[in-house]
Amino acid sequence: VPVREVDEAILIEALTLPVVALASPSTA
Repeated sequence: VPVREVDEAILIEALTLPVVALASPSTA
């Protein structure tokens, strides 16, 4: 797997997790 794809996946997770946590505080 190219490093760029890995970096993008990490970046997407880093941006998505806080949004999900804010959208559903009960789950976080």
